[in-house]
Amino acid sequence: DISKRKRDEAYRNELLERLQRISEQVPGVIYQYLLRPDGTSCFPYASKAIEKIYRVRPEQVKDDASQALAILHPDDVERVANSIRMSAQQLTMWREEYRVKFDDGSVHWLLGNASPHLEQDGAVLWHGFIADITDQKRVEQQLIDSELRQRTLIRAIPDLVWLKDTEGVYLSCNPRFEQFFGASENVIVGKTDYDFVDPELADAF
Repeated sequence: DISKRKRDEAYRNELLERLQRISEQVPGVIYQYLLRPDGTSCFPYASKAIEKIYRVRPEQVKDDASQALAILHPDDVERVANSIRMSAQQLTMWREEYRVKFDDGSVHWLLGNASPHLEQDGAVLWHGFIADITDQKRVEQQLIDSELRQRTLIRAIPDLVWLKDTEGVYLSCNPRFEQFFGASENVIVGKTDYDFVDPELADAF
C-alpha cells in the first residue's frame, strides 16, 4: 500500500510549488548555500531570480557553486570568502555587501543575508536572501558627491559660514569661521557660542 507515500509526495510538491510562487514575487533570490567539509560548495535550492542576480540558472549551481562564485568582483573575492568562513566557524548570521562583474563588463552591487546551520556531516547550510542594491549604491554615491561639492564650495567662500541645529549647536563651518573662533572645525562642531565667547555675546548670537 503506497497511498501514504503518494500523499506525502503530493504534499511536498504542493509546498515546493507554493514556495516557488512566493519566491517569484520577491525582488531578489531566495537560496540555500551549502559549504561542504572539503571546501566545495553549491546552491541546493535557488529561486529563479538567481538568473537575474548571478546570470546563472538554478540547475547550473545546484551541485557546484563555482559558476556563481566566478563572477564575484576580483577586489571583493577575498573579503566575501573570509566573511563566509567566519560565519561558518562561528555559526553567526552572514551579511555582506559586495560586487559582481559580468562578462559584458557591467558591475552590480549585491546585499546578502543568510543564517547558517551545522549539518550532521560537518557541512554548513545557509538559508538566505540576496538582493541587487546597485541603484541604492548609485544614489548613495550621488549624495556623497553632492555633499563633497557643497563642502568644497562652502570652504571656498571668504565670508563666515556656519551651520547650527535648532539648539544652537554647531554642525559645521568653513575655514574663515575657524579663524574667527581661533579653533578648528572638529573642535567647534558639537559646541555652542557659550563655549567660545562671553555669555552676553552668546545671548546676542
